[in-house]
Amino acid sequence: MSAAQPFVIKADRIFDGTAVLTGTHVRVDRGLVDAIGGQEVIRAGDVVIDGEGGTLLPGLIDAHVHLAPECTVLAAQFGVTTLVDQFSKPDLIAAERAAVLTARRGDGSARADFVTSSIGATAPGGHPTMAYSPIPYVTGPGDAEPFVAGRVAEGATHLKVIYDDGSGAMLDIPALDEATILALVQSAHTAGLPVVAHVSTGEGAALVARCGVDMLAHVPFVPMSQTQLDEVATAGPAIIATLSISDGFPVRPGVMPLREDVPLDTQLTPAWREVLDTQARRWMPPTGPDLGAAATNVRELARRGCAILAGTDAPNPGLVYGASLHRELHHLATAAGLGPADALRAATSLPARLLGLHDRGVLGPGKRADIVLVEGNPLDVIADTARVRRTWVEGRAVDLAGYEGGPSESATIKWLSNSQAKILAAITEMWPEFAAAAGLGEPIEPTGEPQVDDALHGLMNPDRDVRQAAALDLGKLADPAAAPALVARLWSEQDFFVRDTLSWAVTRVAEAAAPLLLDALAGADTASRVQALHVLSKIADPATTNAIVPLAADDDPDVAAKARWTLTRIGDPRAIPTLAAHLGTGDSTSQNGLTRDLASFERAAVPCLVTALASDGAPVRRHAAEVLGFIGTGAEGATDALAEALQDTDEQVRLSAAMALYELRTPTAQVVLSRHTEADDPRLRAIANRAQSRTERTR
Repeated sequence: MSAAQPFVIKADRIFDGTAVLTGTHVRVDRGLVDAIGGQEVIRAGDVVIDGEGGTLLPGLIDAHVHLAPECTVLAAQFGVTTLVDQFSKPDLIAAERAAVLTARRGDGSARADFVTSSIGATAPGGHPTMAYSPIPYVTGPGDAEPFVAGRVAEGATHLKVIYDDGSGAMLDIPALDEATILALVQSAHTAGLPVVAHVSTGEGAALVARCGVDMLAHVPFVPMSQTQLDEVATAGPAIIATLSISDGFPVRPGVMPLREDVPLDTQLTPAWREVLDTQARRWMPPTGPDLGAAATNVRELARRGCAILAGTDAPNPGLVYGASLHRELHHLATAAGLGPADALRAATSLPARLLGLHDRGVLGPGKRADIVLVEGNPLDVIADTARVRRTWVEGRAVDLAGYEGGPSESATIKWLSNSQAKILAAITEMWPEFAAAAGLGEPIEPTGEPQVDDALHGLMNPDRDVRQAAALDLGKLADPAAAPALVARLWSEQDFFVRDTLSWAVTRVAEAAAPLLLDALAGADTASRVQALHVLSKIADPATTNAIVPLAADDDPDVAAKARWTLTRIGDPRAIPTLAAHLGTGDSTSQNGLTRDLASFERAAVPCLVTALASDGAPVRRHAAEVLGFIGTGAEGATDALAEALQDTDEQVRLSAAMALYELRTPTAQVVLSRHTEADDPRLRAIANRAQSRTERTR
């Protein structure tokens, strides 16, 4: 059967996204539903597909995912024909969009469609920075309109707003304030975009509801008060439940819930089973999300009139695109008590209507032929949705045989592995006490010295006071064999005082630690590189200068600034030309920092600065003169060059040179300035006269 050939699917029943129809046949022509009814819809030449014993459903919609390469192929394997992306970066979106369009033209396997929010709005350093950095942030209400415009330009169909201060997980992370959320909602609505808000607490849900968001991206997994439930329901946002987040935690040691769901597990490929088995042994918080509390919240909000949508939050650990939506439907129908019909509406007609996907979500003439044929009757037994027999996307059959072992499978799994490694590294750094409890991170290699080994194990203790005492002990013991473990702890320790003590302890074994710190400078993690530079600045070994010098021009501005700072603390004059090469560059903050750095070398920096005064660039000349002014009396060797700079064509260079001569306080500098007491430039004249007055007072 060609993709363009009309066909008819016959089944025992048809659920059109809202209710069960009386007909048993669906005719498809040119990618659209042409007719629904009995045998009379069959026309000459139609191919008839026998779905006896089964139920026809609209293609399922997962209202909350985050894209991964080729995830649209995997989702379609399980009857999910539309994904609603709730935060992905533009490059990934563009690649997957191109793949979807290619498939629509008939090249390659049929795959799910998707819509996207593109990048979500969050505060600097807020959730989910650890997974997606670097990203544009929203710093206040004034950023709302340009941020929304940026997402529209990226093809967003809705706006994702994140309000999460970490309190739901007993953490403290940056979050948007209410005024900013309100401005984002208003800007999005002006642009015609609905707003989906991430929250994790009942208080957060009530706050964003007051701001007028259209949907909650999650129901809180903590109990909501009656007041909070009423406030949310009064505002009326739809609720994307994401109850299946609870499937990210093993039901018993080493076994994820999805592996225990036999109909779904048998459809998973061996590679995906291995992924789930690996995730079951991963690091995780001591306690998982409370499914009971979340399900109660869903039930109470539904009872108050809120629309409930099915979403999974794939690819969080334990979740698989497509497969996990069936688990979500099971949770909605049973744990939340919605029943099978409402659960099916939550994954078909409701998300389509509320997200403006008017061409899908229901089976009816003129709608996209996104159709799923499942075995059994999910209106009686919701688990039957997982018994997928056939899926069509815009009338094209999904290939259920060609996925296993293919490039789509490997692309998604590889990306997922890399992404989770990034997140895991960030968690290890941010919450080392959790990592210690789970045995995460570098293993402690015994040194053979009982005191040292006891202290090293103390660094893994969740109690910060114990870690602080251990770091002190290791500094006092100063055993070079402890250097690898001490340096490794630097990357994960989040308590400032413990980390500062660790830095001191590392300086006590400087000879053994310095090579390890230098190795860290070649890594990709900004925080680790900055921390390594910080400790190297305390060690202050000139032998490390050559390794640090190139980092003064690093692509990462935080690393570059810290490298320049470290070079000044080491005090090796060989660093001066490297630092001087950045004169006149960067913003005012970075320029001020460089001024202090170069001035710390005092007389040793003067020859380089004199050379810079002859630069072709006025900003370089101005900055060089400013640094000479900071050096003050130690810069007398620059007097002639500064005198010449008083004739510079750039006004700011002339003024900076005049101030530098003023700070020299030498008789020669005073003579130079005295020639300008009648200068046309009033500011130059003021500096010259102030210098003369100072000279007269000291006579």
